[in-house]
Amino acid sequence: MKKRKTQRGFTLIELVMVITIMGIVAAILGPFLAQPFRAYQALSRRTELVSKLNSTMDQMIKDINLAVPNSVREDGANGVGGTTLEMMNVQAFGRYRYSDDENDATALTPAKSDDSFNVLGVITANLAGSRIIINNVDSTDLYNFAVAAPNTNGVITTVTARTRVAAGTVNPNAAGTETNITLPAFNFDLLGTGSPSKRVYFSDTAVRYVCDLNGGTINRISTYQPRQNIGDALPANTTALVVDNVSACSFAYDPGAAQRSGIVTIDIQLTNQGESVRLIQQVQVPNAP
Repeated sequence: MKKRKTQRGFTLIELVMVITIMGIVAAILGPFLAQPFRAYQALSRRTELVSKLNSTMDQMIKDINLAVPNSVREDGANGVGGTTLEMMNVQAFGRYRYSDDENDATALTPAKSDDSFNVLGVITANLAGSRIIINNVDSTDLYNFAVAAPNTNGVITTVTARTRVAAGTVNPNAAGTETNITLPAFNFDLLGTGSPSKRVYFSDTAVRYVCDLNGGTINRISTYQPRQNIGDALPANTTALVVDNVSACSFAYDPGAAQRSGIVTIDIQLTNQGESVRLIQQVQVPNAP
């Protein structure tokens, strides 16, 4: 007969020793094994913040590039812990036909009342309800005239429908080389010089970027008519969130001079779970009217 082999298991002491050794090894190796995972999570958060920051900068730069000359202004203390940047949006622009004959219905005569003039080229944008701006050289004058009681002179047509571009009054000529603009009589230039480059701008809305450090957000406000003061209240339904996780931000504007363009400096920092990303961008603002 073959002798049966006796099977032997682990003793309790051996098992406890193995568990203890494994615990010591895990305690030593654990931090080294966890570090790549923590680094990956931190990188993911930074990547997300960079993507948000780039998207915010792109949107702001696009709006600044479409700003009416000399319409950019800032508020360094907006009441919510940050700064505010405002500008008027260019919906369309062109060069107007000029004439010293105030009776010429196809041309604009500075310092004279005009109710019809031509813009070179064909304008395809729907300008119904837009404001007309000519030879604006100062943001203070622009916003003062923009909210003034209905009048017939200034650098911008006033807010009433009487002095905006009305529906059906933007008409290309038969040759397709010019567009005729008609509106109630308005004097576009008190100085009588007109725009040096004969430029005319059409604006459908003002745009504000509000840095709200109290709420940790940057909001974009649009689809409203400009107010005299940048801090004046606006309808709540015109506000849209641009980015959150904002831990610091500021907007600064240097209007420049006749020899150089203005410059907007945007400084934004986003923070999420201890990870922060900061970006500073300067944008040139051509202010030639």
